[in-house]
Amino acid sequence: MPEMHHHKTIKEPSIEEESALLRRIGVIATRNAVNDALSNGRPVTYQKGDKIVREYPDGTEEVLKTLDRPFVKLKQRVYRI
Repeated sequence: MPEMHHHKTIKEPSIEEESALLRRIGVIATRNAVNDALSNGRPVTYQKGDKIVREYPDGTEEVLKTLDRPFVKLKQRVYRI
C-alpha cells in the first residue's frame, strides 16, 4: 500500500504582514549596527526630534543641525519583490 504524505499548505503572507516583518528586521538591524559602531569606538548619527544628532561612544551628543520641517509624511508605496 502506498505511503500517504500530508502536505501543509503555506499561506502567502499579505503585503501588510510582509511590511511588518521588514520593519521589524530593519529595527533589529539598525539596533545591531548602532551597538556595533558604539562598542567599536565609532559615533552614530540620527534624528532626535527636530535635530540631527551625532552620538559618541562616551554618550556625548553633538547637535549637527536643527530641522525646519522634521517630519514629512510620504505617500505610501508598495513594491512586490
